[in-house]
Amino acid sequence: MMLRILSLLIFLILAACVDPLAVDIGDIEPKVAIEGLVGDQPGMSFINISTTSNIQGVGSNLLGTGALVQVLDSQGLTHSFSESTPGKYFPADPGFTGIVGVFYTLEVTTNDGEQYISSSQLLPMSVPIDGISVEFEELIDPDTKVKTGAHNVLVDVPNDGSQDFFFRTFTRGIAHVFSDPGGDCGGCEECWDFRIPVNNQIYAGSNQGLDQGFTIETAAIPYDFRDEYFVETTVFSLTAEGYDFWSSIQDQLQITGTIFDPQIVSVRGNISNRNSTGPQAFGYFGASATNKCSLVFNRTLTNTTIPILELIPGVCVDVYPNAVGTKPEEFN
Repeated sequence: MMLRILSLLIFLILAACVDPLAVDIGDIEPKVAIEGLVGDQPGMSFINISTTSNIQGVGSNLLGTGALVQVLDSQGLTHSFSESTPGKYFPADPGFTGIVGVFYTLEVTTNDGEQYISSSQLLPMSVPIDGISVEFEELIDPDTKVKTGAHNVLVDVPNDGSQDFFFRTFTRGIAHVFSDPGGDCGGCEECWDFRIPVNNQIYAGSNQGLDQGFTIETAAIPYDFRDEYFVETTVFSLTAEGYDFWSSIQDQLQITGTIFDPQIVSVRGNISNRNSTGPQAFGYFGASATNKCSLVFNRTLTNTTIPILELIPGVCVDVYPNAVGTKPEEFN
């Protein structure tokens, strides 16, 4: 017994003598990050400017605000972009749209006087779409081993192989959901939850090597309610350079920490400082034509024994912060 007490005292004395380890992370020089797009539809074009910083400066957009932003095209026109909210810039002309076959170049002067320019980007023609559908798939959660499910969103792309094209997709959804507000109205409150995007899945693809139409999966909708769901996929046309960039982003998002993960590669942007010795920028500026397809399907008709979770208590639009209480026009 005395030996155990003596051992405990020695351990406490040694522990008390351990000095805290001071880790010097050091300062990280803030860098500007730029994301931009010229689209062929009104309201699609935007420029986002943000700032990388040290740990203490996370959340501070030091270089993104107060910038001079403009887009030049190969027809000799200059299109000004105005700051709407901090770091977010939109065309000064709300009716501005890009034109297929025209080249666009982004120029940004940040509030510290640095001048950045993108490579010239062609706006390629839109990618055709034959239709959209959903296909239910039962899954097993790898952690809990509980059976779950998802509706996979499938888009059919026609193709005859006569010309190479490249694209990426973006999918949004609106789910008809319910909550239990309590009282005498248990389980009867409804709202419509906007899910933009449906999930953080990027699909960048091409028809290279194919001589017939093909189908792509653009999202997986978790099976959480038995009711109507609106889903819409937008297909953005890309240049070969744009395809390489978005494919790299797609590969990075697929990394889960296993030996089968894609190899980590450096994601190369197309924005540089006019001063070769000045600070460099991260990001990418592109131009795209779009094509959209959508449908409303009823998850009540799904043939499965997967149980749905119990209703969350509370007011529906509070339980789902991206929800509205009025039926959106997409369901009409």
